[in-house]
Amino acid sequence: MTLKGEQQPPVPIRILGWFFIVGGVAFVAKILIFGGQFTAIRNLWTIITKGSAVVGGYGFLKMKRWAVYLYFSFYAINTTIMFTIPPSQEVFEKYTEPFVIATAVIIPVGIAMLVAKYWRRFT
Repeated sequence: MTLKGEQQPPVPIRILGWFFIVGGVAFVAKILIFGGQFTAIRNLWTIITKGSAVVGGYGFLKMKRWAVYLYFSFYAINTTIMFTIPPSQEVFEKYTEPFVIATAVIIPVGIAMLVAKYWRRFT
């Protein structure tokens, strides 16, 4: 996935990029094939955010700073929506479980630490 003379991203960034691409495609395919579990507008938003994950994953593979901004922008928007406009009381209760909240904090912090380590290589 690199052009001649272009340096490959470090392995952790490559893994992250491919994780975003594969996860985004799989999630969108699941919604399109099996239907979503929420309202049409919520499912559309999910498709948009997972589509942005695919685009962002490509950006991570190319070591582009816009991919980092895209990831954290959509993360902030999704987190805000998740806690302010949950689709149901049941989902809200699941979102507020300690493990889910801890995961919602630990994953972006880990990604930020990873990105910070290689920030100078992003263009």
